[in-house]
Amino acid sequence: MGYELITEHFPLILNVLDGKPSREESDQFREDMQNILDAGNRFGQLVDVRYSEPEEPAQRKLHSEFTNKNKDKIKSLSVGCAFVAPSVLLRTILNFIFFFSPLPVDHKVVKDVPEAVGWLEGQFQKGGLEFPASAGPALAALETRKDPR
Repeated sequence: MGYELITEHFPLILNVLDGKPSREESDQFREDMQNILDAGNRFGQLVDVRYSEPEEPAQRKLHSEFTNKNKDKIKSLSVGCAFVAPSVLLRTILNFIFFFSPLPVDHKVVKDVPEAVGWLEGQFQKGGLEFPASAGPALAALETRKDPR
């Protein structure tokens, strides 16, 4: 449970959240993302929150601080971030959060993986990056995965 950061199809990063991440998992996620940002390569990200649970307030605060500290790097390196949330309620909540606390990158909250991929392909094209064809099987598996809990 927690975070799974999949970078084998870089410049596409898949971030899969299951259940409530532990403090250690949250810390590892920020460390991994810091390493990606420090490498200086452009990327796009698909975040699957279908089976996630809210983090503890202290962890959310650390993520916010991480984003604020790295906002210039995120803005210059990321072509976009698509969040997959099939629930209308969850999409509404995420859009509400991003309205009052904007991300430093283009983002879209969508209902499924194909919609996320379609939006990200456009973002990759706008950003001058090639969407990795090698990600096809991983994206298909992501689309069909079931709740692990």
